[in-house]
Amino acid sequence: MSKCLICDTENFPGGWTDLNGEASCLICGTPYQIVNGTLLVGEVYPRCNIDSAWLPCLRAYWQETRKPNWQGIFLGWRSQKQRIEAEDFADWVHVHKELLPSKVGEKK
Repeated sequence: MSKCLICDTENFPGGWTDLNGEASCLICGTPYQIVNGTLLVGEVYPRCNIDSAWLPCLRAYWQETRKPNWQGIFLGWRSQKQRIEAEDFADWVHVHKELLPSKVGEKK
């Protein structure tokens, strides 16, 4: 992968999250494992740390709002702005439930 799967930024700039070896794209907030992860056969770094079923939803959010989603692993927000942007994504998802992967919210 030479570009971010969500915002299409070539050689995306990454900022560390609180998960070992994970960085989020500083443009759209999508997390990638860039070192120290377990790769499946055929995978290479950087590997997107979002389930592929969620990618259309994240991409639609980016295309509509141009705001970061901040779905990486954070033990605490780096800034008030980052916290608000993550909440904005959650609010957007609540309104756009039709874009959620089919198994989200199913009761077992």
